[in-house]
This record gives sequence, C-alpha cells and structure tokens, in this order.
Amino acid sequence: MHSLLKLGNIKCSIVLNDSFKVLASNSIWLYSLYRSCSLLLLLFSMSVLFRFCLDSFISVNIQLILD
Repeated sequence: MHSLLKLGNIKCSIVLNDSFKVLASNSIWLYSLYRSCSLLLLLFSMSVLFRFCLDSFISVNIQLILD
C-alpha cells in the first residue's frame, strides 16, 4: 500500500511537472507573441506618424514654394 502511494505520488508529480513545463513554455511563447505584436504595432504607428509628418512637411513646402 505504501509503495502504491509512493508510485502514485511520483506519477502525480511527473504529471504536474509536465503540465508546468507546458504552461511555462506556452506563457513564454505567448509573451514573445505579445512582444512581437506590440513591436509591430509600434513600428506601424511610427511609420504612419512619419508618413503623416512627411506629408504635412511636403505640403507646407509646396505651399511656401507656390507663395
């Protein structure tokens, strides 16, 4: 009975360990996905902002040239 309990305990700890490893790797994967998405969003917003600034700068220059 004692050895059966010990075996069950070992099995339970192995299962917990495996699930913890899966959870940890998934959270790392999710975190990296979040990081890459936020980086892409940042780059996109920066490019939009840069394009907007560039467009306004060009239009201001054209206005100055035309005047």
